[in-house]
Amino acid sequence: MNIINRCLISAATLVSLCCLGCSTVSLHEINTKYGFPGVYLDAWSVAYSDFMTTSEMSKAEKELKKYNIELYKEGDDIIVFFHPYLLSKKEMSKQHRAIIGMEVQYWINAKTLKISKRLFYKQ
Repeated sequence: MNIINRCLISAATLVSLCCLGCSTVSLHEINTKYGFPGVYLDAWSVAYSDFMTTSEMSKAEKELKKYNIELYKEGDDIIVFFHPYLLSKKEMSKQHRAIIGMEVQYWINAKTLKISKRLFYKQ
């Protein structure tokens, strides 16, 4: 197993992992096993809760199937970064935009599990 300090995974995979209730997790993507510290899932849970309750986006824009999630440590914080997928050309022409949703980045203090900073990147 490769222990990594920075990972990018689909939001659906991350939600599935959080439902397991375990403190350490192995990711099975592209026939490779990855592991990361359990505190990343604690930070994810804090960021996810805030992400789902924010009024900055519509319910449709918050659908996790439309995002990849990046997790990494920076100083005392765990960074949780929601990256929306690009739409297909067909969907872009229907929606008149390249993505649905916004890039949102959270800084979660690893010790207190409190949000220390949040940024929305409007497209």
